[in-house]
Amino acid sequence: RSSSWAGFTPGFSPRPKRRRSRFSTGCSSACSSTANKYLLLLLFNIILLIAGCFLNPSAAIVLLTPILLPVLVNVGVDPVHIGIIMVVNLAIGQITPPVGACLYVACNLSKVKIEVVIREVMPYIGILIAALLLITYVEGVSLLPLRYYTP
Repeated sequence: RSSSWAGFTPGFSPRPKRRRSRFSTGCSSACSSTANKYLLLLLFNIILLIAGCFLNPSAAIVLLTPILLPVLVNVGVDPVHIGIIMVVNLAIGQITPPVGACLYVACNLSKVKIEVVIREVMPYIGILIAALLLITYVEGVSLLPLRYYTP
């Protein structure tokens, strides 16, 4: 018989049950309801673009990676590719209104009104989204340099 003190056995720490939030449960069920890799990548991009508009990228990565990474890995997406897509999405979100922190910093530094900058930056956001779609759906674009330079 092992010694225990107040119901605690040395070497064993009981894990409390983790409750999942409604958001993570809903997101996981929505993502797992389809096995289509391309539809999941589109949903992943939409979620990350919205999160990038409102959250700091480091906070978004910490919050969303544990929820979204397992779903995409299960349908056959490379984890490095997921990381690249995530970083590009969140970078686009930083210059996208309504919150777009980098957009407001640039306006403050240049002493230009936000309305003028938003109107001028919209074509570039369109180009960035086109590049994001290329990175997302043509896996070789983002993984070719990695495969070329790693032994």
